[in-house]
Amino acid sequence: MALMSVTLHGQPPTTGIAQCDEYYAAIASCLPQMCGAERSLIETELSFHEEVLSKTIELKGRAAAADACSQDLQKEIQTDPYGCYASQRAKAGLPTTSIHDVNVLPASSAVTISFKLGPQTSKNGRPEVQIASEDLQTEARYLPAESNGAFRLDTAVDRPASPSGESAAFVLEPERSYCFAIKSADGQERRGTFTTSSR
Repeated sequence: MALMSVTLHGQPPTTGIAQCDEYYAAIASCLPQMCGAERSLIETELSFHEEVLSKTIELKGRAAAADACSQDLQKEIQTDPYGCYASQRAKAGLPTTSIHDVNVLPASSAVTISFKLGPQTSKNGRPEVQIASEDLQTEARYLPAESNGAFRLDTAVDRPASPSGESAAFVLEPERSYCFAIKSADGQERRGTFTTSSR
């Protein structure tokens, strides 16, 4: 059985197996929210997944392929680092992710990122926010301040954390895409992208 390639600009493949179509559609819908380097990696992984799916159908049958796709989708829904699957998480009875209410407001040379942590997560220590170029080379790491249970980072005024203790401003370039990662002290992570505005 030949399957179409999954690409960012194309439609997800139609496999004729509902569970696999659902898996491919879910991943394809999340691709635009991913950093460029990770998006390319996921597209490569999806192409490999299609090859494995074809072999699974050939050797084990369509029911085995459906089960495999269901399991793969459940893994994606449970980890959900980009926050793409909130409705599927709710439908499956899974709790909301511990990093929630994420709000990203880019300007031309800065970004404001605010978020909240679940009660258990917030007890484990201070989170950090990393901002990187789309090739995922870390450019700055911040320790945002907390106020009334919410965390807020404004790169226009906040200074990046530095192992040496020195603190210098970090200026984003206008009309450029960046990636961010919010990491809680207990290992939870929420990622996303934003594009700065023109001057």
